[in-house]
Amino acid sequence: MNNKSNNSVPFDPGFSAFYPLFVQEVINHLDSVLKLKTRNQVKFQLQILEKKLVNPYATIKAIYYGCVIYGSIIASKYNKEPAIIEGNPFQTLDAEKQINTDLTVEVNNAINLYRKMNSSIQFHLNKKSSLTEDFEDYANLYMEFITINNQFKGLETTDQIILPAKTQHFKDYTPQKLTSLEEKVFEIIQTKNLEGVFEIN
Repeated sequence: MNNKSNNSVPFDPGFSAFYPLFVQEVINHLDSVLKLKTRNQVKFQLQILEKKLVNPYATIKAIYYGCVIYGSIIASKYNKEPAIIEGNPFQTLDAEKQINTDLTVEVNNAINLYRKMNSSIQFHLNKKSSLTEDFEDYANLYMEFITINNQFKGLETTDQIILPAKTQHFKDYTPQKLTSLEEKVFEIIQTKNLEGVFEIN
């Protein structure tokens, strides 16, 4: 077994601060919009809602990918000498909260709203949605990551992190490259340029 090093890394490098908490509220609003009496009312409200969701969905996509990338970086960089993960809110949940905590619910809600918006826009506005095109690819990647890692419950050190298929190649990167990528993640957070995560692969 690898020995723990004196290193420690944050569970969240800062992505959670950007997460827009809107999904359930918008789902309820969309249901109300689709129940409006006239087609013109539905079309008008859908156009407004679509514009409001473009940036939040782009942000969520970047956060999903960023979380997977960051986890893959620290798991690979600190492979031989595992680092302690600090600030994991799921590490010390009591038994009841462990049972009731399910991160996949939030992801599924975001996917379902995305699908419902796309189909509603296609049907009522007769056009392709302007919401980010590949959102589900990144949502599914994040879903895989949190599932294979038991939703981070009990996660204490970097050697416990399991990489999804898409980022297995991170294990082959040199320590220097991994350090560079780790620094890039923190730079992205600091500059609030979340789109920068897609430059990491």
